[in-house]
Amino acid sequence: MFNFLSRPPKPTTIPVVRSDNIIEIELDIAESLGNWHRWAGQLHALYIVIGVIAILSSVFVTTFISTKDNQLFDTKYLPYVSFTSTVSITLITAFNLGPKANNWRKAWRMLHYHYSLYKAGTITMPELLKKRYEADELIGGVDFQYSAK
Repeated sequence: MFNFLSRPPKPTTIPVVRSDNIIEIELDIAESLGNWHRWAGQLHALYIVIGVIAILSSVFVTTFISTKDNQLFDTKYLPYVSFTSTVSITLITAFNLGPKANNWRKAWRMLHYHYSLYKAGTITMPELLKKRYEADELIGGVDFQYSAK
């Protein structure tokens, strides 16, 4: 019935040994994917909001200046609206918001694709880490491109 002295049967498959480091790297990449996806969306939304503010305030200033009858709008708001327009356009161009938002999205797509390949067993962990580095490089740092002319 019970044979305590016998050896256990040999496994028919080779057990997969996963180190804690690999699991930690996978969790870190999964967390990065979530963060990058969220940040790309937030940066695109910020870019759109600031762009709409820049357009509307520019149109307001242009309309005010071009009207012959200045009674249409109260002149006390003109400096504030003009300042808002200038700040909005400066933020978009100085921080390169459009391309930066696109780079976040491209990096997320690249890492997501290669993470999926890794999970499917098509690529190895070193290949995945190389792609993660390339995606990080694609994002880059904060660009400040201001030149007073």
